[in-house]
Amino acid sequence: MAKKVFLIHGILSFGTWHHKTAQVLEPHFKCERVRYLNYIFGPVGIIIGRWNALLAAAFLLLAVFLHVHFWMRVAFIFTSIALFAIALFAEAPLRRRYTVHLVRRKIEQKLHPNERCHVIAHSMGCYLMGSYAAGFRARLKKVIMVGSVLPQEFDWQGCCAGEKPSVAGDIRNEIAKNDWVVGLADRAMRRLPRWRYWSTPDIGASGLKGFRGHPSQVHDIANPFQGCQECDPGAFAKVHNVYHDEVGHSDIVSNSLHARDFWLPYLWGLVPWEFVDFLELCIACEVLEREGNIKKLMVVEGHLHKAVWTWPRYGRQQISFKSFIQERVTNRLKSKRKPYPRELVHRYTALVIRGVWQMVGAAFREYDKPIAERDPEAARMLYPHAAVTRVLRKLVP
Repeated sequence: MAKKVFLIHGILSFGTWHHKTAQVLEPHFKCERVRYLNYIFGPVGIIIGRWNALLAAAFLLLAVFLHVHFWMRVAFIFTSIALFAIALFAEAPLRRRYTVHLVRRKIEQKLHPNERCHVIAHSMGCYLMGSYAAGFRARLKKVIMVGSVLPQEFDWQGCCAGEKPSVAGDIRNEIAKNDWVVGLADRAMRRLPRWRYWSTPDIGASGLKGFRGHPSQVHDIANPFQGCQECDPGAFAKVHNVYHDEVGHSDIVSNSLHARDFWLPYLWGLVPWEFVDFLELCIACEVLEREGNIKKLMVVEGHLHKAVWTWPRYGRQQISFKSFIQERVTNRLKSKRKPYPRELVHRYTALVIRGVWQMVGAAFREYDKPIAERDPEAARMLYPHAAVTRVLRKLVP
């Protein structure tokens, strides 16, 4: 599992959402912020270079209002036209290329040789990340995009192909159905004259309408909590368009609960609703124990025993959480070359399950504390597999 997550913001932003996301992810991953200032003043710089355009406007004003010789005025006008042409056809494309190289450098200088990383990108950050993945040999694992302005026909298949693909994992494209920013950008680019296509970025509406591609490679998920119903076991699509109702362009990245309920399980390889279900059962057990409500605790703990999710497996077979713990207990006793009679396995299983929900409940409480006061080791036990492994080593000698 990749240990580093790079966060890339969009235009008109200093990446203020990075801090909220890092507070959720950092106990489990090392978050690296990727900042760039090239588009801090807005989207105009994507199409036209602002500095040469300002100089062109200044020379034009001088030509109009300054009382100078006729030929000097002509020189000012021609200088203004030349600077505007540079701004239109050279500065803007060069700035985009430079920014892609800047993002590439900031990512690769933080990675060890052959190390891969996850990426979470928003808006223009998706365009920069996609350009990096398509134009260079990137070392990305899983990619999360929010408010993407990449074209719908972007060649993810090319990025994921080969022995050393730029993207070794899959792509989660979070789509906000009320994202007017992406819709406006797409319409604006479509109305540009054809002679401007070569100097403007290939911007599209993938953050509003989703990516398109071969049905085996691109799937849609209508309910963000659910896993993909179209993927076959062992044959997963590379791109998933995940639709969210009643949210706008920046609502998803600014919500730390979204990072906890969706991005954490996705980066762990879990289905979001299964993680939330597991978390709620563990928290309920822990609260009922503190309240001393033993009767209700036994009922809720019974639900946890019987729960069947995709991550507790025996080989390729899905099994209940209790059966999963029984298998882990038996395997640990075997590895220690100790006898494993049924009664002993059942006793250890009950102890381990109780230890898991206690540990997960304590980890959840850590998230209520400021990040400076948080115990990273305790918070890390929110990951189900980590909690199970820790309790097994502690309770089963």
